[in-house]
Amino acid sequence: MQVIMVSVDALATEDLEVLRMLPFTGKLLERASVIERCTPIFPTHTYPCHASIMTGLTASGTGIIKNKYIGRTFIAPTQKERENMVFVKLNAIRSDLEGKRVIVIDDSI
Repeated sequence: MQVIMVSVDALATEDLEVLRMLPFTGKLLERASVIERCTPIFPTHTYPCHASIMTGLTASGTGIIKNKYIGRTFIAPTQKERENMVFVKLNAIRSDLEGKRVIVIDDSI
């Protein structure tokens, strides 16, 4: 069985009623399992939450610490500047990641 997880960032429970009225999302929600309330891990940012869902680890066990003082990287004018910002934004804990395959997705856009 294949499972597709759709995670909608910053979606309030009340927003589900609006989504149920829209053609595509309404049909999707008819067939979906929806978790309307959950207790997020801390920090409640997209990356640690998604990493926790996929791995079962808490934010402290993911091996990456986010610098919250770096803004949205997609608005930098050049690709090189965006790459430099991501390098400063996400800091790896070598001892947690050594010997592991790592995929980093920056969902700032």
